[in-house]
Amino acid sequence: MNYSYSNILTAVNSRLHNKIGVISSVRDAINLAVNYVWAEVNLRTAKRKSTLSPVLSSTLYSYTLPTDVKGFGIIDLVPQLTTTAKPDWTLVPREEFDRTKTAKGDIISVDPNATTYKLLIATLTDNTSLGVWDLIYYTKYPWQTSAGVYIQDSIANSDLLNAEPDEFNLIVEKCVEMLGYNAREYDDAVIAKRNYIELSDRYTSKYPSEALTYTSTYYNFGSIDGDWWTK
Repeated sequence: MNYSYSNILTAVNSRLHNKIGVISSVRDAINLAVNYVWAEVNLRTAKRKSTLSPVLSSTLYSYTLPTDVKGFGIIDLVPQLTTTAKPDWTLVPREEFDRTKTAKGDIISVDPNATTYKLLIATLTDNTSLGVWDLIYYTKYPWQTSAGVYIQDSIANSDLLNAEPDEFNLIVEKCVEMLGYNAREYDDAVIAKRNYIELSDRYTSKYPSEALTYTSTYYNFGSIDGDWWTK
């Protein structure tokens, strides 16, 4: 379900007793609050799918990372053909990926140092080409324009927020909290902050993040057989 920027504006203004007009830059404040929630909680409506490019191969390590990926919010990498076996991927730091990519299979990382971020993938599956795969991830773009283009910040009243009703309520509480302080409606801001914490806890309990756990594996140099262990 989508809500327009105007829907959020109306809901927040009502909660702040129609005093939203005293805030100098309402849109900036709403964008700030929306992005706060988007960064803190992995909302189920923030999941996106993108075809991996180039095609996954056991001899290739660097792939295109969609520009809207939220931090290290990789959920999964899945084959489009259901007959293809899917590995249990592990998300690791870039340094560990470089160190272990030829010895350990089924690892994923993100290269934040490149001019454009790169997705790094290593698999030991003995195939030159593994076919077409889809990257599942969390996007950092909460909004869509009326033309259907995903964007990070709202720029028009017709922009649509990608959210289900429970997620919309969560975002409204954060907006009321942050804009309430700007409008000097301190009691409303405090109440909204308490509501946000309660709704956020309830949401994350019901819908835990599906992102791969960021895992570091350490090599035991003192071990005779060269053991690895995970932290």
